[in-house]
Amino acid sequence: MAELPPDARFDFILLFDVIEHLSKSELLQLLQSIRARLSPQGRAIFRTPNMDAPLTSVYAYGDYTHETLLNSRSAAQLASSAGFGSVQVVESPLVVRGWLKSLGQSLSFVLLRVVLRWVLFATARSSKGVLLTPNMLIVVAH
Repeated sequence: MAELPPDARFDFILLFDVIEHLSKSELLQLLQSIRARLSPQGRAIFRTPNMDAPLTSVYAYGDYTHETLLNSRSAAQLASSAGFGSVQVVESPLVVRGWLKSLGQSLSFVLLRVVLRWVLFATARSSKGVLLTPNMLIVVAH
């Protein structure tokens, strides 16, 4: 494999379904390395399982190689610890094929979101910043 020049910079780095397979120390080191390789206007996006989602064990333990599991708050803490000044953690859209399945899934998710937010309210928890999709996107920049 060819080595990158030490001064190589990138405008965009995308990692889907990677970061959850690293230990916490490996993950912090990777994010710091990515930050060092981003151009000043560059962005990096990571998709990872969301531990605030319903039935998280399906996503967390469905793959025994998962090492580090995050929710939106811990993802933001991690990115800030790696030195990123701009951090957004957002829901990763759910996609199903077929208009009828898509409609059913969308309506079901709206109902599920209402119920889960009610549960958080009923248990004296805030739903602010809680994402409910099975995956989340972490968008970072300098």
